[in-house]
Amino acid sequence: MANGILPGSGTKSEHFLVEDGRDFDALRNIPTSVSEHVYIEITNDISLAMFPLFAPIPTKHFNIDGKSHAITGINISSGTSMAGLFLDLHSDDYIKNIVLEGRVSCNNSGTITCGGVCNRLTLRSNAVVSNVECHMSLSFSAGSGLTAGGLFGVVEITGAGSRAISECAFKGTMEAGSSNTGTTFSMIVAGIVGQLWNAGGANDYTFMIDRCFTHISYRINSRINLHLSGIFSRTGQGFNTATTSYPIMINKCVAKMRVQFTHPGAFANNTTQAVCGIACVVGNFTGQVATVEKCATFVDILWTHQFALRAFHLSGLLHRGSASGQRFTINQGYAVIRMINPDNLPWEGITGSFGSVTFLPSTQPTVGVNDAFFDVDIFAESYDGEFTQTHGITTAELQSQAFLEARGWEFKDE
Repeated sequence: MANGILPGSGTKSEHFLVEDGRDFDALRNIPTSVSEHVYIEITNDISLAMFPLFAPIPTKHFNIDGKSHAITGINISSGTSMAGLFLDLHSDDYIKNIVLEGRVSCNNSGTITCGGVCNRLTLRSNAVVSNVECHMSLSFSAGSGLTAGGLFGVVEITGAGSRAISECAFKGTMEAGSSNTGTTFSMIVAGIVGQLWNAGGANDYTFMIDRCFTHISYRINSRINLHLSGIFSRTGQGFNTATTSYPIMINKCVAKMRVQFTHPGAFANNTTQAVCGIACVVGNFTGQVATVEKCATFVDILWTHQFALRAFHLSGLLHRGSASGQRFTINQGYAVIRMINPDNLPWEGITGSFGSVTFLPSTQPTVGVNDAFFDVDIFAESYDGEFTQTHGITTAELQSQAFLEARGWEFKDE
């Protein structure tokens, strides 16, 4: 039965069945709670085009199996601080096998949190997200700050245990600006997860992003304080010492990014700006924090406006924060960065007290690099301006694709 009447009971053995767009819209009416997560199964490809503007599904505790069906015709425009197909989604088992197509926009005078799937996803112990794919256009205008992910603006973990986001993808565009041109706009954005939060400060957990892919065109239209990444941006609320070694793991991910800054005074002076191929990991940790393993990134920076890249870290794979004692490891990575200058504008240089090109890891000595390479040939061919340092990696250690192919790596078209 369709048209907003859902068969089933929502239990693990008898899911609620979603057959059409009216059924999907009716999910907002199902009562759920922390102690009662409801199971949802999507039985057909669904179009939401019948709703000229679809209102996001409010806070729900759902475990969803899309059965590899697509939800198309998504058109969401929000004037609040949150936007996504769902607003606040909680899972204690799985979110899996869903394809989303459409657009989400959010315009608010304060701060914004936004994601293609949801504003915030709360994962309880051992919950897994797998095979979720977004083909979407996301746009934001905020007065003071933005946290956004192609899939999830924020992922929040509650309690000990493991969580994973596996075999997910975002392919599309993200455009961000500020409704208040007189101030600096704080922006935390990534292709899969914007921020990771730790509810309650649990210190025995793991969080893995595994075999995910992004292909993103970023367009930044405001003066910004920036953390921008291909896969995962940064840690946020509730992080402290973790008892698990390397609690954050990013494994076998590929990010392709094209980044354009259209505002002449793009960067705020003397604050850290980071464009990172895979991840910016910033948090109040001590001990061993994150590992990036067998990942590759391809980053194009469009130089269409002249601006000095002050306080700027352009990182091939991983950028870290400044908290003391953090430890990060990169194993078998490959990074390509190109500067695209279609109008042959003069280079102003990646200079200043903070300015740098960080080929693979961040600026800090607590990053270990094993068998990871930056394609120095491609960068050198695309950028003849000055930069300050390569942070301990000599030119001889920066290898090209041909070097990796000789060692058995395979490079395939998308």
